[in-house]
Amino acid sequence: MKAATARADIRWLAAIHVFAVGRAPRLHRLLPTHGREGDPVVLVGEGFHGAGLVAHFDGRPAAGVVALSDTEAVAIVPTGAGAGPLTVSRHGLRSNALGFGGPGPGDEGPRIVLRVDPHDGATGVFRDAPVVLRLSHPAQVEPGLDPVEVLDDQGAVPGATFVSPDGLVLVWRGLRGLKPEAVHFVATRGLVDREGRPFAPHLSRFLPCTLGREDLVR
Repeated sequence: MKAATARADIRWLAAIHVFAVGRAPRLHRLLPTHGREGDPVVLVGEGFHGAGLVAHFDGRPAAGVVALSDTEAVAIVPTGAGAGPLTVSRHGLRSNALGFGGPGPGDEGPRIVLRVDPHDGATGVFRDAPVVLRLSHPAQVEPGLDPVEVLDDQGAVPGATFVSPDGLVLVWRGLRGLKPEAVHFVATRGLVDREGRPFAPHLSRFLPCTLGREDLVR
């Protein structure tokens, strides 16, 4: 009788724990499935948003984890990580495991744009807002080549792209105000990492409004 009561108590405690901290995160895929020490790996799944997210590469804690949204996170491959299971957890609730291949034998596939601001589909964007792209790997930008293009219904918008010293952030600034109430597209072209490997093509869109930031501070 006491054993049955104890099992019931354990089930109640487990149910209270899940209710308090949420369900265990889930992993659907990894981008890429290989990586070396210091490389970022994009985790696609669910249940990532919130404090307490950790990741393990074959039992080794990731060098860093950032949740971009509830369905995307970035984990940095730790020192000594080889092929094995990759899992994430929050507050002790562990996800399913996906296979991580360790250092790739060669090309690990295209690099990707992790995030763009204004985000895809954004509306009411300030006419003088910059466009910021965060990359999975440091980019190599050749002099005279602008890797970011912003287009409206008239074609390419005059602008210039600035690259952060670590190569992970691109900032595009227009040389004139954006056209209000016109759909603007953000595209990358000829973007490669510092080893010459191409980034996956990116295309997103946003809609500026009639106001700029400068209109609010006058």
